[in-house]
Amino acid sequence: MPNFEDILDKPIADIEKPKPKPAGSYLGVIAGLPKFAKVGQDEMDVVDFQIRLMSAQSDVDQDALGEQPPITEWAPVRHRIFVATEQGVWGLRQFLIHTLGFDEGSGQSIKQSLAETPGKQLIVKLSQRPYVNKQTGQPEISTDVESTAHV
Repeated sequence: MPNFEDILDKPIADIEKPKPKPAGSYLGVIAGLPKFAKVGQDEMDVVDFQIRLMSAQSDVDQDALGEQPPITEWAPVRHRIFVATEQGVWGLRQFLIHTLGFDEGSGQSIKQSLAETPGKQLIVKLSQRPYVNKQTGQPEISTDVESTAHV
């Protein structure tokens, strides 16, 4: 992994766009506390979880994986849950209980549970989605969190 001084000395033209992460399932861990934000024109409330991927599962294309740097050097993936509606809050509840393993009978609040999410392991299924870059007008591939599951 290059140090910051090496990055600063690199010509802009020599920087290549990273390849999309291969689709499939990965073992991951919640990295740090979730972040709260308002997104979009309507400023909808969201909770963003940063997930550091640790290892690929058997459904990941090994050839595509071999074209990537080691998984432990990848930037974390973002799992965003919209909480501006009752349905969104229900989705957050389901994520906390069914993916991260919190006990729904504990009487713990969402706030308390969120404070305990760092370090929790989960399975993350990534998918790839084509889109057109609004700045360049060029087609690109986005890697998205398709689903999550309990380890």
